[in-house]
Amino acid sequence: MSTITFSRELLSQYATLNSDDHQLIQQRRRQHNQLGFAYQLAFVRIANRFPQIDPFEIVDSLLQYVAIQLDIPTSEIDKYAQRQPTISDHQRAILAHLKLTLYSGI
Repeated sequence: MSTITFSRELLSQYATLNSDDHQLIQQRRRQHNQLGFAYQLAFVRIANRFPQIDPFEIVDSLLQYVAIQLDIPTSEIDKYAQRQPTISDHQRAILAHLKLTLYSGI
């Protein structure tokens, strides 16, 4: 669990999923993958970085906001957090979806 919190204003401004997001999320077959993908997508938009992977960084307010939009129980994130390769695959898809590149620090 992260100590970070996001205000309702930030959540509604940056973590509200649009129709293009929903189409991409629905390509993930299982609920835990849909929730995890959407959570990471919203996390990038609101924090300008991906969540930490090990252990998987969970911001409760963000998780709840995303889960409500998808009508998926927040507990599904526990299954998602166990699959590091899936998390990494989703990060690559999110970068492409948002037309972003990773900062190399150079």
